Amino acid sequence: VRYSVEHVGTDLVYFDNLGQNPCYCDRCRQAFTRFLSGRYPSEQPRHARFGLTDLDRIQIPFGAYWRPIICQDVIADPVVQEWVIFRCHQLQEAFEDVAAFLATLDRQVPMAMNPPALYGDNAALCYGIDWPRLMQTTRMSFIEDGNVTQLTADGRLISQHRCYKICRARGNSNLRFHTPWVFTGEIEKELVALAEAAVLNDGNLGVVKSYSFIARALEPRQKQTIRYFRDHEADYAGVEQVSEVAVLRNFESLAWSWLEVWPQLTIVEQLLIQSGAQFSYVIDDLDDLDRYRALVVPEMQCLSTAQVEKVAAFVEAGGGLLVTGRSGARDPWYRRHEQNALAAALGRQIPEISPTTFVAVAAGAAGDRQHDATTQTDGELRWAHGRGRVCWIAGAEMARPLDPPLPGQIHTMIHGNDYWDPPANWPRILDGLDWVLRDGRWIPMEVPSTVVPQVARPAEGDRLLVHLVNYDPAARVEGMTLSISRSLIEPAQATWRTPEAPDPRKLAIRVSDAGIRLDLPAWDHHGTVTLAHNGGGDR
Repeated sequence: VRYSVEHVGTDLVYFDNLGQNPCYCDRCRQAFTRFLSGRYPSEQPRHARFGLTDLDRIQIPFGAYWRPIICQDVIADPVVQEWVIFRCHQLQEAFEDVAAFLATLDRQVPMAMNPPALYGDNAALCYGIDWPRLMQTTRMSFIEDGNVTQLTADGRLISQHRCYKICRARGNSNLRFHTPWVFTGEIEKELVALAEAAVLNDGNLGVVKSYSFIARALEPRQKQTIRYFRDHEADYAGVEQVSEVAVLRNFESLAWSWLEVWPQLTIVEQLLIQSGAQFSYVIDDLDDLDRYRALVVPEMQCLSTAQVEKVAAFVEAGGGLLVTGRSGARDPWYRRHEQNALAAALGRQIPEISPTTFVAVAAGAAGDRQHDATTQTDGELRWAHGRGRVCWIAGAEMARPLDPPLPGQIHTMIHGNDYWDPPANWPRILDGLDWVLRDGRWIPMEVPSTVVPQVARPAEGDRLLVHLVNYDPAARVEGMTLSISRSLIEPAQATWRTPEAPDPRKLAIRVSDAGIRLDLPAWDHHGTVTLAHNGGGDR
């Protein structure tokens, strides 16, 4: 590393194909025991965790495949849980060591990595990596999950919101291949991917030329689009993504109960993307919730006491909370609570989340005092808590079933994007979100929508931007009216521009009690509305 930085002059230290196979050497065996000793230094916590106090008796778990114990869809064994955490910790320590070493060199060079992320499998178990946490040491990340930006023939919108927004939550920019469009020459599809990257990825367009096509000249439309994003860099790079909703991603829930949690999280995310909800991720840490109007907790089963208390305090102070499934039903060790811990902190006693339970709670099983303040429909509860609101839905319903296990399956399945649809019960979930937000979403969109907005605030100027991306490369958007809540902004002027027509065009603002409405000219893949308080408009 020193040689590459000081002598070669490299600009980036990059770890490709990051991940690790389990190791059973003597050094790792001893390191595992030391790791457990550090986490459980006395007899009482050891006995509570493992049922014994002699940690030398605990061995690294073995399996029958090159990725041991990978066929487990639920990890309840405390030794296996600790082994997964240990492997993630090993890689984290290694990255922190390299980052600390780089900081001692004369030239400040950032790190980047290519983690096995968003494939639809259990990355912590399969590869020993907690990749969102690892991003705290890096500046850039390649993610090669194969979820290529597109609108599929059967109507699924495949986007990079998860990839780009998780990177942003960790201060990373993403380096992404827009394959196969780079190779196939399907220019319009690539232009959609470039627009999405500019809007969501801090202005970083990713890899626009790669491999054998590096010598091929760019098409005029590619040049025009890339030049447009360069010319308007201040509206994409360094901007703040303005979010009304936070979505919680919890390590223990995704690691210990991956098969139940991952699909639920994915389809709730899909609904937020295609409904125009402005969201960002909170990853384990819930310290900055006051930045948001509402929190979405999608099937995050394994919440700690501290996390539960922070969520309850957020609602008490006036925040909205949308919960699905069995969120809060278990602790970080995957032990099930007798009563759901999150519900209890919010003033309700729910032994298990199911439609039957919801009927019982609403009928008074949790006490007349609670029943008086609770609105119930089949599979849903709503109530006020402090100055905030809670909507708890029994679960997001899959629009398409997951692929069944293959005969002789010996490794964890990879659930790809075949089921990336909004939930079948999306109207109920969306209505619940609007209810906890009180005056609804800032930019309500029809669902499912192939036009997705992103609100951004530039670092300079009294402006607010609404970037729009049309994910259907074959359909020009015509006759679109954009609705924006007046709680977001009371603009004095609105302008519109696109890569094809970069000169700002004034838009007439129609004001009502519900919000403002803007009639947009016809456009292709991307356009931006600029809203100004003072009439200063576009620069």
